[in-house]
Amino acid sequence: MTLQTMFSPIPSSCLVQVRAEPGGQFSAQLLGLADVYATAATREEAVERLRALLGQQLDSGSLVYMDIPRENPLMSRFGSARDDPDFDGYLDEIRKYREEVDRRAEYGPDPSECSGTSSTPTT
Repeated sequence: MTLQTMFSPIPSSCLVQVRAEPGGQFSAQLLGLADVYATAATREEAVERLRALLGQQLDSGSLVYMDIPRENPLMSRFGSARDDPDFDGYLDEIRKYREEVDRRAEYGPDPSECSGTSSTPTT
């Protein structure tokens, strides 16, 4: 094992597709890499051979570890309104709206409000 593989972050798992092949053989292939596969008489042996092949390719440098950032793109937007002078007013309007919705749900619609419908037919 090289220094690179000893101190690199090793993934805890990866997807391997195992298939029965003609002649009673089994193949194990690392998903996404068609040329990284192993064949053996049993499923377990095919997976072990693939594991060894991956180790060899890591040690030789033909496969390397690469960090992929997993930051949610929406996280960069959090806190963007903290310096907005209208933000407190915006929060106050949300609070008022929620209070109004709660009031209407508790007591029903206000009879003095226009319902938006008319019993008088229009021509």
